[in-house]
Amino acid sequence: MTSRLALALLVAACGGARTPEPAHHPDEPHAPLDARDVEQLVISPTGSCGVFADHRIACWGGWDGALIKVAAPAAGLHEVAELAIGHELLTDPQAHYDHLCARDRAGAVRCWGNNQQGQLGTGDRTDSMEPTVVAALGTSAQLALGQRHACALDRGGAVRCWGSNEFGQLGVGRGADAIATPTPVALPDGTIVEQLVATVDSTCARTRDHRVLCWGDNQNGQAAVRDGAIESSIWTPRELVLGRGARALAAAESTVCAIVDGAIACWGYTAGVLDGSHARVEGIDDAQAIALGTDHGCALRSGGAVWCFGMNVHGELGNDRVGATRSPPAQVTLPGPATQIVAGGWNTCARLADRRWFCWGANLHGELGPREATPQSAAGAPATGPVPHPTPTPLDLTRVELVAE
Repeated sequence: MTSRLALALLVAACGGARTPEPAHHPDEPHAPLDARDVEQLVISPTGSCGVFADHRIACWGGWDGALIKVAAPAAGLHEVAELAIGHELLTDPQAHYDHLCARDRAGAVRCWGNNQQGQLGTGDRTDSMEPTVVAALGTSAQLALGQRHACALDRGGAVRCWGSNEFGQLGVGRGADAIATPTPVALPDGTIVEQLVATVDSTCARTRDHRVLCWGDNQNGQAAVRDGAIESSIWTPRELVLGRGARALAAAESTVCAIVDGAIACWGYTAGVLDGSHARVEGIDDAQAIALGTDHGCALRSGGAVWCFGMNVHGELGNDRVGATRSPPAQVTLPGPATQIVAGGWNTCARLADRRWFCWGANLHGELGPREATPQSAAGAPATGPVPHPTPTPLDLTRVELVAE
């Protein structure tokens, strides 16, 4: 055997003499993060979280003060299918922080954070920073969180809710201000729910036969379309007069919208998204999905175009015309068709067909990625205050500081 042949056989036996790559420990962070791997994006007023393709969660942004206690545990969860964040994030250090819930791929639900109204579903009212399985719930297919309550949809189309019932947001009728364990909602016989959404203190469900039922706080008409005198609370599910064409729901603090045969119908506090006199968004008849912020909304239209409407104080409409005026629906200029849209209080993000995320609007705490350098004023001194993203900007997670477990 020649020395050249012997050398070749030795190299082959050793796999080409390549240095083996170090094994990745399952608990080590994946860095740098690639926004294209974000399958679900959740935007809060102080930060954002993404559920990634490997079914883990990473959070970034401000998450100031006590809120860090809420965001940090998310980084330790595995096999996550969905993350839900309560509507209002409160920064009082005396434990008045929000609650989060995550659903894993097997359907188990874990909640943590503020539990003063039993919104963690643990049977008590003790706050917990440890994600705890909502044991009495069973398997779930979807979550919806309000400010002080939570609801879960099971795979058979039934709904259970827990937490505050001050306004009837649990859908179980009168009799208890709060219930700390998941309790079946009093749905009409034969009702099969396919989607849940929650405002701050109300809940709405879209049924398999495309009806919409709501319950809870109704002071702005968010649980029952106005048809005369307003009932302040709707204690059990009530069907809205929308016909049977509802295909998708979205909710913000006190506003709910539904896609009905391609058009968008809204109710509740609509002064921000509409001019106050119309129940439907004008000019959109082919909506595929909708996302709502505090005073704005965006629709994903057929073909992947994104159109936004409402207030534009922080650039949440993506049209480069920031100002405290309400605008009718107009297309957002994106570098390609979108497949997903999500909204925070004052911002919006869209995922394109090539998996990139583009975001616009408020970036008060870095919820849309790193805040850019503050521009200088005419006098040469740095301007103060956060700089919004008035036009779509790529979501860049390679430079964000993650909230660690």
